Amino acid sequence: MLAAGVGVVTSLLLALAQRILQGAGVMDVPNHRSSHHHPVVRGGGVGIVAGLLLGLAASTWAAGQFRTELVVVLLATLFSSLIGLADDLAGARHTDAGLSVRLRMLAQIVTTTAAAVGFWISTMLQWWQIPVVVLVGVFYINATNFMDGVNGISGLHGLITGATFFFYGRALDAPSLDAAALVLAISFAAFLPWNFSGTRRMFMGDAGSYGLGCAVWAFAVWTLSVAEPRIGTPAAWLAAGAPLLIYAVDVVFTLLRRAIRGEQLTEAHREHVYQKIQQETGSHLASTLWCSVGTALSGAVGLWMLLRPTDWLLGAAALALIVVIYLVGPLRLRTTETETA
Repeated sequence: MLAAGVGVVTSLLLALAQRILQGAGVMDVPNHRSSHHHPVVRGGGVGIVAGLLLGLAASTWAAGQFRTELVVVLLATLFSSLIGLADDLAGARHTDAGLSVRLRMLAQIVTTTAAAVGFWISTMLQWWQIPVVVLVGVFYINATNFMDGVNGISGLHGLITGATFFFYGRALDAPSLDAAALVLAISFAAFLPWNFSGTRRMFMGDAGSYGLGCAVWAFAVWTLSVAEPRIGTPAAWLAAGAPLLIYAVDVVFTLLRRAIRGEQLTEAHREHVYQKIQQETGSHLASTLWCSVGTALSGAVGLWMLLRPTDWLLGAAALALIVVIYLVGPLRLRTTETETA
């Protein structure tokens, strides 16, 4: 009932958001970094996050008990999404401009720090882990924004990571975690028809990508705080980070490659692995599926490590293999096309 309700409410909120944003002229105008060719309504993430937040509030009632961790996830996601919405609106007024990098970073640091302290107060998260999870949080929020460049990739990422944390909650016997994760999965699944629609297309914008990045990071920290006391450090950290792995690896690999070539890292580009897949195949769907399958497999390995923590070295090797396969995808496609020609 909770899942069905979240799906219906989020769909209605998305319809409302599409009408308001289009009327306000909040559009994503293509540039040299874009993978689309025509202006599209931008900022649909406000509908997704609104549905997500309402669902999280409802999941507190459904779980039958108040959970501080759930409130931390809710508030952190809300503030991250508001930062993204401000950037969407600023970009709509000034074409390709938005909030300054310094202002966004400061707001993200404050948000993730407050969330990390909240987890420290309410869970078994240790004080020395706070700066580590804050650093990961700021990085992942921006990584999710960088990865939101082809149709469906972020919607599927929310669906897959939400489903992964749902099964994590079941494996750890944490009903509040699995109920909240189910809300995450359904709210982003509701966005997929809008992202793939031919006539009423809509992008989630920074409001959605920042909210998604923060929510997935917060669920990872929640998982870590529950799992580490039970199964130990290596397995808990690897399992908690597994759903974030593909996005993180794509961004780090791309930044390192550009740095080695001496390119300006702050300049817009289309050199992410998922973008290379789209360019080689000419298909947004192929790129989205390549990334999504990698995330799903990484999450499955993470779940296996929660169930078999003593075999964490084997799990780490499996994650490394998934990363290698993901990264060589564009190279293999290019080689195949050359041989065919």
